[in-house]
Amino acid sequence: MIDHALFDPATIDPETKRLNAEIVAAHAAQADPWSLPIAEVRAR
Repeated sequence: MIDHALFDPATIDPETKRLNAEIVAAHAAQADPWSLPIAEVRAR
């Protein structure tokens, strides 16, 4: 059985929330990899 309380956003550690927001912002600032030539994606 799945404990749904484990998925409650209120239980997420503030440091984890901050880190996740940082990761999302870093990815959002980059070009969409699907719009780049495959050679450039592989070089990154």
